[in-house]
Amino acid sequence: MDHKKGMQVIQYHDQSVEITEAESPSEINWKKIDPRVTTWIILNEDFSEEEMVSLTKQYSLHPLIIEDVLQKRSRPALEDYDDGLFIVSNCLSLSKEYDLIDSPIYFYLTGNVLISFFSTICDYFEPIMNKLKNGKPRSKKMKADFLLNLLLDYQVDNYLILLEKIGDKMEMIQDDILEEADSEDLLAIQHMRTVIYQFLRVVWPMREMINLFVMDDTEMIADNVKHFYRDIHSHLYQVADTLETYREMLSSLMDIYLTSINNHMNQIMKILTIVSTLFMPLGFITGLYGMNFKFMPELDSPYGYPVALVLMLVVSISMLLYFRKKKWL
Repeated sequence: MDHKKGMQVIQYHDQSVEITEAESPSEINWKKIDPRVTTWIILNEDFSEEEMVSLTKQYSLHPLIIEDVLQKRSRPALEDYDDGLFIVSNCLSLSKEYDLIDSPIYFYLTGNVLISFFSTICDYFEPIMNKLKNGKPRSKKMKADFLLNLLLDYQVDNYLILLEKIGDKMEMIQDDILEEADSEDLLAIQHMRTVIYQFLRVVWPMREMINLFVMDDTEMIADNVKHFYRDIHSHLYQVADTLETYREMLSSLMDIYLTSINNHMNQIMKILTIVSTLFMPLGFITGLYGMNFKFMPELDSPYGYPVALVLMLVVSISMLLYFRKKKWL
């Protein structure tokens, strides 16, 4: 579906689908919108309060709803108004640098109408739009409450896809640490810890929000639709449990990193110690024959210098063989 326009109004029933596009809500002739037909209103851009006046009057949107949308409130929440339900959720994605991109999404469910406020279009909503436009008659029988469930379900399914990407990234970090740990691995661990914490800050309140759909006796959600929300709730538990597991894995990765760094430092110290030990007897020999005494028997020998070199070589080789026998090398 083309999203160049600022908004779309999708009306559908068993026989047909009608799509109206406009630059702003003020261009829509709201009198032609049949309240008996299931309607999905999609706002793709950030409109000012003045531009949304006609939409606000048509569906009696509470001023607090407009305020939350304009101020981009991002914490998932469910608010029950007299005429409908207002839902705040989050469109999450990962950048190439594995930064978590969080874009708030707002839904207002009232009767047969679902209003969506997308400041950024989430790609995973495209299949639902295409399903309504080109789908079988069964998809066109969806009421607004089931449509909302379908959108939230696609959103949570995308969370599961993000979990797989995060898991793959953590495996890459682990492989790098096991191969050769460095400071970049530490930064990667800290970065993924931040990403998981941000992810959990979305999942925890959203899980509570979906639970309200199941527990509350609201007339906006039909009883035969509530069990679909239970399925979303169970998926959110799966997401939260996986994120908690990943957080524990990061602690393990940090331990592996510190162990690897310590082992590397120990190896360096071991080599330096062996080198120092090798030069101790050599320093003794050179120091002994470097004393400025006039009467030293070896000073007059023509073979003194080569004998001293051979002696130092023999001592060094002997010590290396000893270290190897003791498995210190």
